[in-house]
Amino acid sequence: MICFRFVNIVILLISITLCDAVSYECDKNTVPCGCGQTMVGINARIINGEDAVPYSWPMMVSLTKAGLGHFCGGTILNEWYILTAAHCVDSYYSGVTSSDFMIAANIHSQSQTNKIIRQVDKIIIHPLWDKFHHIILYDIAILRLAQPLNLQKNSSIARTCLPPRSNTLEEILNYPKNGTRLVVIGWGSINYDQSSPDTLQQVTINFKHHFDKKCNAMIYNPYIHFCAGTDKDEKSDSGGPIFQWIGDRWEQAGIVSYGVSGCAMKGYSVVYTRISYFNDWIESHIQNNNNQTTASNNTTSNNPTIFQCSTYPSTSTSKCGCSYRNVILSSPTNAPSENALPYTWTMIVSIRTSTTNQHICTGTILEDFYILTAAHCLTNYKPQDLTIEAGMYYQTESEAIIRQVDQIYIHPNYTTYSDQYINDIAILRLTKSLYVDNNNYISRTCKSSIYNQWMDMNNYPPGGTRLVISGWDIIHISSSSKSKLLQQAEIYAYNSNHSNCFISGNQNQMQFCVGRNENNNDICYGNDPGSPVFEWIDGRWIQVGLTSHCRSAGGSGIFTKLSSYSNWIDTLLNSTITNTSSHVYQCDRKASCGCGQTDVVLTSSHIIGGENTIKYSWPMMVSIQIRDGYDSCIGTILSDSFILTSAQCIYYYTDTNYYNITIATSIYDVSSAVKITRRVDRVYIHPDYSRTEPYLHDIAILHVSEPFPLGDKSPQYLQKICISTENEFPFNQYPKLDSELVVVGSASSSYTVETTNTLEQISVRMIDSKHELCLNSITNDTYQFCAGLSNDHEGAKLNYLDRGDLGAPIMMYKNNHWEQVGIATVDMYEYESSLRDRAQVYTRLSPYREWMRRILNASLPAYSPSMNISDTTISNIDTTIYNSGTDNYQQNHFIYQILGLLIIMCLYSSI
Repeated sequence: MICFRFVNIVILLISITLCDAVSYECDKNTVPCGCGQTMVGINARIINGEDAVPYSWPMMVSLTKAGLGHFCGGTILNEWYILTAAHCVDSYYSGVTSSDFMIAANIHSQSQTNKIIRQVDKIIIHPLWDKFHHIILYDIAILRLAQPLNLQKNSSIARTCLPPRSNTLEEILNYPKNGTRLVVIGWGSINYDQSSPDTLQQVTINFKHHFDKKCNAMIYNPYIHFCAGTDKDEKSDSGGPIFQWIGDRWEQAGIVSYGVSGCAMKGYSVVYTRISYFNDWIESHIQNNNNQTTASNNTTSNNPTIFQCSTYPSTSTSKCGCSYRNVILSSPTNAPSENALPYTWTMIVSIRTSTTNQHICTGTILEDFYILTAAHCLTNYKPQDLTIEAGMYYQTESEAIIRQVDQIYIHPNYTTYSDQYINDIAILRLTKSLYVDNNNYISRTCKSSIYNQWMDMNNYPPGGTRLVISGWDIIHISSSSKSKLLQQAEIYAYNSNHSNCFISGNQNQMQFCVGRNENNNDICYGNDPGSPVFEWIDGRWIQVGLTSHCRSAGGSGIFTKLSSYSNWIDTLLNSTITNTSSHVYQCDRKASCGCGQTDVVLTSSHIIGGENTIKYSWPMMVSIQIRDGYDSCIGTILSDSFILTSAQCIYYYTDTNYYNITIATSIYDVSSAVKITRRVDRVYIHPDYSRTEPYLHDIAILHVSEPFPLGDKSPQYLQKICISTENEFPFNQYPKLDSELVVVGSASSSYTVETTNTLEQISVRMIDSKHELCLNSITNDTYQFCAGLSNDHEGAKLNYLDRGDLGAPIMMYKNNHWEQVGIATVDMYEYESSLRDRAQVYTRLSPYREWMRRILNASLPAYSPSMNISDTTISNIDTTIYNSGTDNYQQNHFIYQILGLLIIMCLYSSI
């Protein structure tokens, strides 16, 4: 009776187990991959793994080595190729080479004797594995067999199915979907404390979102990795597959990569290489095989086009237009773009903000120090706000080559008009060379030149020309879909009269339009400023244009035509490389004001954000530190005891007993320990200044408690600034319209409180007070004037000063000296919102000369040319108060001469 009950219980348990077993039925004759002759059977109640049904996973192979046996798993891509993990077959990482291991197919148990064995002929490791293997990124490899597998005659082996191609990163992240039940197989031990089994194992686990706390702590890049696992101790088979069931076949979602200490510990997941990220790379290496690894309704697959670059590698000293890897373009599909393969566009760089490291536009490498890009994405930045990253594919790569920007050169005729950017081209100079010739992962772009002068440049490139665009955000789409991977797309040039090309007739030589094809006008490829457009010519890529913009009203992308700017680019590169673009302003070093011990050197090119000054070329500059440096602004030396600055700088801090206000000189290098500092004991603000109109009468003078040593008495040769004494012009006509001026100020950024160590200077021009932007900025042109980078609409509104420049002087070179004609007025509290689209305003000094004289109780410092001895009395007229010893000597010498003459006359008369 007891025995009968025991048998019933056993039968009941077996019945429950059988009821819980699920069979996955597929027909190998109707699907090209992911299916075997035997159905997969999985028992949902077995959570620690189980033996697989024999030959139900015909795509699985074992990587074996003599004396070692099985060491990794893999899957069959086609007759010739096996997919596995890079760390399994990297000789440095695993100790194996292609000559000493093989693959075993048609295998269920490691001990069986009827395996299909193939030697490995070639190991293809992802190119970025070399750079990232120390943090397990790009852990994927392909093995080429010395002899093909016969998939047609052997029904016990089959190809694995790869995921469908994803067109956006968002699609990559959503495959597999969160919570999807997956199956991982292999000969690795299912439980951590067990030895490796002889029979193929399978276990059902859950996909885990990368936001999962434990998953997030383990993965480096969610686009490349994903997590899956249970709460049990597990160990997966490196290089082996993880599958999901999609209704009629198994699709391989990933490759086993790593876990904690190489395996999955309790409570932690295993990390898998996400195959959907690498579809294009895989297809590029097995493209000669027509057998499908992705499911499709088509009976044949599209072969990509490989562009075999003829100049790489090359011994030429002017290598350009080729990369470390050849470009591979998929056959045209409905997808607007595709992921480029790593290191196929090595001339491309990402231009980024220094503070947030955000990608703002794309550029290309012209030379070691120079980057080509679009002008309009740089207009609100200074050089110190920008960096470039080269040698990168994914936007957050940790080992990109990073360089800071030293100077920005905007085309002198750049402007915006009617929603179009005209002459939208700029060049960045870097602070340090890229050393292009010493690095295989970066290269120069080949720029288009007017080598075809017979061609009508209004229609170049000709309509229908096949082109390729590459960049990160090349398509105008929602921000959620922006790609972190380098993209590429095959596009075609439009004729200038194309219905979807909105370029005015007089700009056809400067701009051109492109589109996907004649029938697809909805996609605009102008979203990533500076992204290059290439044409394949004579075995290399020639850059014919760069991305300008998408019209807000729709239409195709508009691109800057490089052939029209070849001379400008060559001239700028040649002039800056040979330093012929700098102008030296020779100064009268014997003058009592307006000159330093070194001459001012200005770059004549159009530089946004200014440039570093030459040491001691502006010895009249001081830094005003308020509340122990919590606030600061700039001033200039009027005399040994008086400093000129902006009223806004000091308006709230006139109580010098309460606020600690100090003046620091020798501020060329703010980090220098050699500074002369003085405390401010009196403040003079113009009586008509009011915070209700903060830009009007914005002038103040500070008195220091102890005089500064000036001229020869100063080891840093401090010097006064010169103030004009000319009265022949009405106040509002001095300086004259379009005068060349120089602003000297801080090196701080409008978008960060960080500063560099050196004083900066920028060349600007006087703007007509009747100019629209100036009229909107000033209250009274008798007391104020405007200056901009150029005397036009775009130059007037470009932002080149910031809060740290409050009180900065604007200078004019005149008769071998520098004369201060104004003071920068920047609202310290409303600047960021109020000045972006307004001209820069300056306080005009000429109306305040009398007020300044009364404060100083002396003549203003003015320039007098160096004279010979007979002119000494003239040269000392305005400097008597500072050189009284010299004047007393001259007066006494004259008295002695008269006394001597009287004595002689007396002696003569006595005789």
